[in-house]
Amino acid sequence: MQIDFSKKLNLIQGNCLEVLKELPDKSIDLILTDPPYNIDFKPPRGTHDKILNDNMQWEEFDKFMQPIIQELFRVLKDDSVAFIFTGFSSAFYKYATQAGFNVKCQIVWVKNNFGIGYHFRPQHEDIWACFKGEPPTLREGISSVQFCDKVNGVDLVHSCEKPIPLLEKLINQYGGAILWC
Repeated sequence: MQIDFSKKLNLIQGNCLEVLKELPDKSIDLILTDPPYNIDFKPPRGTHDKILNDNMQWEEFDKFMQPIIQELFRVLKDDSVAFIFTGFSSAFYKYATQAGFNVKCQIVWVKNNFGIGYHFRPQHEDIWACFKGEPPTLREGISSVQFCDKVNGVDLVHSCEKPIPLLEKLINQYGGAILWC
């Protein structure tokens, strides 16, 4: 199934947890989410604001993220997929499995350039592919390693924008009503 990205989309802005609580059970076909990674990310060169909720004590971050992941599980239809972008922490694996997801794959998104840093400069991000039930088997699977250019430039809306071609590839694997939060 190919998603027609030219169709009208409903955009709901608000606190993710509050909005999720308003959605009916099992009403979403696919979830893409890019929560804070809790790595205290500071955008380079002061081009964007610091990411909110990205520098908590781990106990506080657990209390922040666990209810969100549980709500994502609740609103996702049976036999569907949630893709969770993550940093280098395994905390999201814990959140997903505690909520009831079966983490099927760690997708590695390899970027075209290095990130900021002094000792090690990351060139990838992880994406957990989390199943609720048993989604249909695909005719053609995709590699767990995805090469896609990082979104760069001065016109970015967000300092950590995800590339549309990567999102389209994930969405077009499973399609349907999509939740991005």
